[in-house]
Formats: sequence, C-alpha cells, structure tokens
Amino acid sequence: MIETKITPPKNLSLNLKELWQNRELFYFFAWRDIKVKYKQTIIGFLWAVIQPIMMMGILYFFLAKRFATEGFKFPFIIYSLSGLIIWNIFSTGITSAGGRMVQNSNIIKKIYFPRLIIPASSVIVSLFDFIWGFLVFLILTISLYGFHYFNVLTPFYFLAGIV
Repeated sequence: MIETKITPPKNLSLNLKELWQNRELFYFFAWRDIKVKYKQTIIGFLWAVIQPIMMMGILYFFLAKRFATEGFKFPFIIYSLSGLIIWNIFSTGITSAGGRMVQNSNIIKKIYFPRLIIPASSVIVSLFDFIWGFLVFLILTISLYGFHYFNVLTPFYFLAGIV
C-alpha cells in the first residue's frame, strides 16, 4: 500500500499550479452554484437583471432629489446603477464564499483538493450576475443618455472596481 503525505506549502501562496490541475472541479462547483441559484427562482436568470434595476429604483426614489440639489454632474440613474453593480459583486461574493465553505464542510473533511476552489467558484457566480447587471447598465445608459456619459474606458473602470 502506497501512502501519500500531503504537506502545506512552506510559504504563503495561492498555489495556482494546483488550482489549474483541478480546474474541472472548479468548473463543476461554479456551474453547480449557478444552477442552484437560478433554479430556485421562478424568473430564473431574469433575477440578475431585475435586482439591480429594483435597487436603483429604490435609491432613485429616496435620494435623487438630494443629489440634484447638491449640483451633481451625472444623472443619478447612471451613478447609482454603476455603484450598485460593483457593490453587488463584492457583497454577493463575500457572503456566498463563506456560506459555501460551511455548506461544503463535509466534502472538505473527506477528500483533499485546493480549498480555494470553493470560495473562488462562488465569486464566479457573483461575476455571472455582474455580467448581466453590466449589460443592463450599458443598455440603460446608452438608451437614456446616448453616448454623452458613456466613455470608451467605462468597461475598464468596472474591471478596475472588480479587481
């Protein structure tokens, strides 16, 4: 019988080589989380589109007049939706990553695989929501205001916010 001893790395690293070797498991966890998240809702993937619009509507109802009186340069719809999309990816990623670690604790205890796969796959699910929210942002911004407030660098600003 061959015994394999697994030792932790000597320095603090993400061990990307090991993550790459287990990319199929990473794909499985991310796809499973996406299916579970949207299979439980009646409207499915539309929830990723409706949620930022509803949150933007609530903020617009309560805060738009205050920003208008303070001489704000940008339309409040663009300002609030862009911030909500970035906040949504951050908050969803963080809260679901911790929850997924607890939900998958039985798998973590039984077999060895890179533990970073579970929280990273839940962040991928929030990235999936971000893509839909970003498309809503682009469509809403261009349809309401044309290209006046849209800059060619806008996608890069969002990318910097995600990183």
